[in-house]
Amino acid sequence: MSTDYSIEIPFTALTLTGIWTISPLCNDGYPCLLNTTPSCSLPSILVETDPATNILAHGATLNGDLTAIGVSTLVDVYFEYGVTTGVYPYTTPIQVMTAIGIFHDDVTHLQNNTTYYFRAVADDGTTIVYGIEREFTTISPTSPYKTIVAGTPNTLLVGSLKVPIVITLALTPETVVLKANTRT
Repeated sequence: MSTDYSIEIPFTALTLTGIWTISPLCNDGYPCLLNTTPSCSLPSILVETDPATNILAHGATLNGDLTAIGVSTLVDVYFEYGVTTGVYPYTTPIQVMTAIGIFHDDVTHLQNNTTYYFRAVADDGTTIVYGIEREFTTISPTSPYKTIVAGTPNTLLVGSLKVPIVITLALTPETVVLKANTRT
């Protein structure tokens, strides 16, 4: 009487570079034998668009993740963005990556209380790929300035006169402006 033994070995333990690969883009996401399984080849470059962070009235941080570089040694990554879905008239400066990893860029000079659409882009010189489109809305400051008139104990001595101090603070998150002047 013979006994059959089976051992489950995770695919990652069997992966041999240049022979097997696994990608959601071929073979329904199952492991495949390179150049044998139909449409199974070394993974190309892949990029993901992550949610924006640090959203302010006039700026935000756009985030992306280069998840595959295939056989490429250099990949240019950047973001495209605009105020209409699917239309990206603006781009961030190109960043060159030599390995997979996260990247980000701060965009400024945006309009407050406005929805922006953006996506991550990766270009290895032969292929350009795009992450999904995401959106964020810049905040709207409640009031751009707050003026405080200091009372009698908070006076400024100008010559022999004591005058109250007027302090104006800008409340936009990107800029703090302190403007002090006197009233006579």
